[in-house]
Amino acid sequence: FGSRVCVDLGLQVDEAMATPVPGQTVDLGVYDRFHVHAQMEHLQTKYHGTGGADTSKWEWATNIHRDTMASHVGHYTRLAYFALCENEPVARVRFNCLQAMIQPCGKPPLKDDMED
Repeated sequence: FGSRVCVDLGLQVDEAMATPVPGQTVDLGVYDRFHVHAQMEHLQTKYHGTGGADTSKWEWATNIHRDTMASHVGHYTRLAYFALCENEPVARVRFNCLQAMIQPCGKPPLKDDMED
């Protein structure tokens, strides 16, 4: 009792430990689901770029593009690689990355009056 055998993979799974088998769904309890949502809310309040329930597609994409450009600017070796590939000075590539951070996804979309 308390264990079963997965025939196709030859794995023995202990029911008390509730180790999932590939292809098996895992049932999260109410506490676990609440805990995951609480962790997500904590991350969304702590870090601006993680977004939230009311984050629009444009805001999310803008955060991703700015984060990527900031990472490029912060790593000199990556800038040097890009400069080599583009046959440009490193300072020009850094400047282009900083310029791309201003409005990486274009102007923000117009808000409808009904959304407010």
